Amino acid sequence: MIPDILADQIAHDNAIANGTPLDSLPLSLPPFTSFLVFTGVAMSITAFPVLARILAEKKLLGTVVGIATLTAAAVGDATAWCLLVLVVALITNPSNAIIALYVFFVVVGWGIFLWLAIRPIFVWLVSRSPSSDSISRFGVFFSFCVVLVSAWFTQVVGVHAIFGAFLVGLCIPHEHGFAIQLTEKVEDLV
Repeated sequence: MIPDILADQIAHDNAIANGTPLDSLPLSLPPFTSFLVFTGVAMSITAFPVLARILAEKKLLGTVVGIATLTAAAVGDATAWCLLVLVVALITNPSNAIIALYVFFVVVGWGIFLWLAIRPIFVWLVSRSPSSDSISRFGVFFSFCVVLVSAWFTQVVGVHAIFGAFLVGLCIPHEHGFAIQLTEKVEDLV
């Protein structure tokens, strides 16, 4: 938001210096209520990996308090991410809330499709792996393809591409260390 404000200020200063009327400049700021809701939802998302690391370092991860804390954080984050998708859809379509709601349900449907149709393919790839020590090149390739297609789909629908990648991340199986091995393979690239 601050870079947008600074860009608008620079544009206004240049317009004044060039003698351009300020009425002819486009104002690119979103409505304040949209900004307020987006900021509130974005700030409500916890740093889940940081919380898990803190609980692990304090040896609270396996305790009742640790399990309750991580469960509450996971539910809170899932709710906040859903609300964030809805808020981004509302900001993208400020004049029609029905379209924003439609976009939200399309993204939720896409997530369900990924879980029911794509996750079993990932599980099948994990089960067909010759060893549990390494992930195949095809597994990495397939993962990247699914991430790119999902990111493209959510961008085309009207929310940011990061939501598509996030949904694929939720569908990656953890059996036989697949998610960890995938992370190790691509962390140098990322």
